[in-house]
Amino acid sequence: MKWFLYTISVFYIVSGVCFILYTSQFREYTSILVKKVDRRILSVLVIIIGLLFIASSFYDRFLWVIVVIGVLALIKGTFILFSPVNLYNKMLDWYLTKTTDQTYRFFGIIILIIGTAIFSWVN
Repeated sequence: MKWFLYTISVFYIVSGVCFILYTSQFREYTSILVKKVDRRILSVLVIIIGLLFIASSFYDRFLWVIVVIGVLALIKGTFILFSPVNLYNKMLDWYLTKTTDQTYRFFGIIILIIGTAIFSWVN
């Protein structure tokens, strides 16, 4: 399961850099991507990623961090799957249109730090 941790950490690092450097372009790309994918498919994908995080946590030096990220992904996937459509659309609208560039860059910094930490902690 090391492959999953390495792959997801590189994905996090690349995403974080894109959030920081190419904010408006990445916002448009994210908007197009999220609007094309059905929310049930998205929720199942997030739940699978959460399960993979939990399963691969034994290959990381800081097991609890990866378990927490996995549990948060499971909660997010469950929320996307079972939340009312109106609530999901309001949250998505806030994330895609109403957030400022500074908020996106802040999210990018957090994602970049998490990706770097996961990459450096893999045994």
